[in-house]
Amino acid sequence: MKPITSEHEPQTTQWDEGQVYVKTCHNATRKALALLLSRSNKENLHITTTELELSSGDPLDYGPRFVVKAFHYSLDNIFGENMPAYILDEDNNLGSVYAPQWQWKLAGWTNAKKASQPHINAFIVDSQPHLIDRLNSGEVSVSYGLIAKRRLEDGYNDHRYIPITVFSVSDFQVRILQIWHGKQNPKALQIRSSRIMDFKDGIQNNLDDWVTILCWIAGESVEDTRNGIEVVQPFGNDA
Repeated sequence: MKPITSEHEPQTTQWDEGQVYVKTCHNATRKALALLLSRSNKENLHITTTELELSSGDPLDYGPRFVVKAFHYSLDNIFGENMPAYILDEDNNLGSVYAPQWQWKLAGWTNAKKASQPHINAFIVDSQPHLIDRLNSGEVSVSYGLIAKRRLEDGYNDHRYIPITVFSVSDFQVRILQIWHGKQNPKALQIRSSRIMDFKDGIQNNLDDWVTILCWIAGESVEDTRNGIEVVQPFGNDA
């Protein structure tokens, strides 16, 4: 699944290499029939992964910190009067081209409270069970699509990096992925993946993880995404 040229390749010289990368990768991954991203495709797409530490949120890949999660005591009124708008992909411009088969679906997304910040919270439902150290095709494709939207349509291409926090749900399993694309390494994607949280016995029997998810949803977008400097570990040295 290399991001090769196709009929979708831009016919203009105005797109930079990062824009071409995220757009062509989105076009390729949303056509994927395999629900689990193969290790070879992960390498072909230049995806680097490391752990997302849920408790502190501290980055373990020497990159920027994009979200400061909310404190437990603030969850009684998560957003106050600033509830973010929940956006739907009604025309399926970002989801799988096989959407009627319900392989995976982008349920929707929210933008950061400040229009100057390109941060996105995305919510995906997937028929592929989560596996440790493996990515689902839908998780990757949604991220490419939203990053391409930011860089090509929403006026954020002058930002050094675009961060997407994905809340990925499969059956009773949930995991959080923090995914970002940077100008310093424009033909690559950096992914931080949390442990898999399981709610098969109900929320009340795993209340700590449920509160953790809410804290991340309500987290505050941080980092100067326009001018900040990321330090990215070399591709191939996955954690």
